[in-house]
Amino acid sequence: MSISFLELCTISHVADSFRLQDISFRLSTGEYLVIAGPTGSGKTMLLELIAGLRSPVQGKILSDGKNITDVPPEKRCLGFAYQDSLLYPFLSVRENILFSAKVKGVAHQPQVVNYLAELSEIMEITHLWERSPYFLSGGEKQRVSLARALLLRPPLLLLDEPLSALDSQTKHHLQELLRFIHQKENISIIHVTHDQNEALQLGDRMIILKEGKISSQGIPADIITGPASND
Repeated sequence: MSISFLELCTISHVADSFRLQDISFRLSTGEYLVIAGPTGSGKTMLLELIAGLRSPVQGKILSDGKNITDVPPEKRCLGFAYQDSLLYPFLSVRENILFSAKVKGVAHQPQVVNYLAELSEIMEITHLWERSPYFLSGGEKQRVSLARALLLRPPLLLLDEPLSALDSQTKHHLQELLRFIHQKENISIIHVTHDQNEALQLGDRMIILKEGKISSQGIPADIITGPASND
């Protein structure tokens, strides 16, 4: 049996009165997985468990067959972009994108410098490099946040509702950018969203969470148009 890029094995986590229960799934290299479900179903909690920002009370997380359940976030080699972008207000756009690279001491390496220029061109943010995040629109902030998450070419990108606060035109543009980056880099992506259209446009596969459990999973079109869409 082939080894999946990422595998969650009966993962559970408890926070206050909420419990994420027995979550198991596999993610292939280069796969775009969409996780959907109502507010409070555990979607962000699940991303944070994968990122290492939370620790499960049960189960394990495997990456390329290796147990990473207790590996700290900074050693998991992944990118994470939240809904609110979480840019540092005291840094310029360029400094925000380079933040992790500077922490790791690789900001001046040629491959990082070159990819910064390439990503900025793809995201159409080169002209914003010296600007403060305070003066950016919502769409500009999200493009900067995505560039920061992608700069070190992580094998896995986690997206927590990155398009939910944007107008329809900006959302469509960023969907196109995500599709392009996914295909160009062959990066594995786990994308949390409430938007069924995002799932249809971007996802290879879809998981529905309900009350902390997986209620259905499969091809987005089958889930959204089939009986499982009523879960």
